[in-house]
Amino acid sequence: GIDGKGIEIHNLVNIEGINDNYELAMRISSDINNQDVFYTDLNGIQIIKRKRLNRLPLQANYYPLSSSAYIQDENTRLTILSAQPLGFASLSGGQIEVMQDRRLLQDDNRGLDQPVMDNKSTLAIFRIHLETRVPNCKKDDANKVWGSLSDI
Repeated sequence: GIDGKGIEIHNLVNIEGINDNYELAMRISSDINNQDVFYTDLNGIQIIKRKRLNRLPLQANYYPLSSSAYIQDENTRLTILSAQPLGFASLSGGQIEVMQDRRLLQDDNRGLDQPVMDNKSTLAIFRIHLETRVPNCKKDDANKVWGSLSDI
């Protein structure tokens, strides 16, 4: 099954001792031509199509990653499954990026009204799957987003 075609990644992240603004992300690069389009799950069940908008700042192109996200082209799909919710982006063609942790010395104006300085050592677990399209499979309608990671 598909479970046999992936790798599992365990990232133990600890940025407690850093006394500066710091963001730590895991980036995976591929030769997939996803044309600025990527998909994230909304709630662990539904998948939604996203598009990177270059005119927006970097942080505006990050989206919630509840449990899965992927990029794809005509032949290949790269999927990431996450054991914990984090931030996700595809900031360049063929790349996926997951925000692991961040530390800010000032308020980020996102409602906390204080700096983000409460970092703890955290284990993040991911499964990465690289799938190739079966030649006889019907191609997806590009405008329709299915609530599943497979072409079935």
